[in-house]
Amino acid sequence: MTKVAGVEELAHAGDKIHRISAEIQDRLAFFPDYSLEKKPEKEGSGSASVSKVGTTIAGIIGAVLVFIVAGILGILLRKKGKTGNADGKPGDKS
Repeated sequence: MTKVAGVEELAHAGDKIHRISAEIQDRLAFFPDYSLEKKPEKEGSGSASVSKVGTTIAGIIGAVLVFIVAGILGILLRKKGKTGNADGKPGDKS
């Protein structure tokens, strides 16, 4: 973010919906900023390795969740496709 916008975080919008959404995100985020720790560490004390571990774990969890959702969606679509038509045959209704 800093490389693109030149600032750590963008200015917050004053809308009520933005504040509510930000609050919900802060409460539900498993890995805020892909970090395992909420408190900042001193420079030079291995914060880069902690950041890499947090990013790795967040990526693995994200991939697992995507596979679960895709699997459930696939099962539901397969069941829907097997229900068939009025004549009991799967496929097109025409």
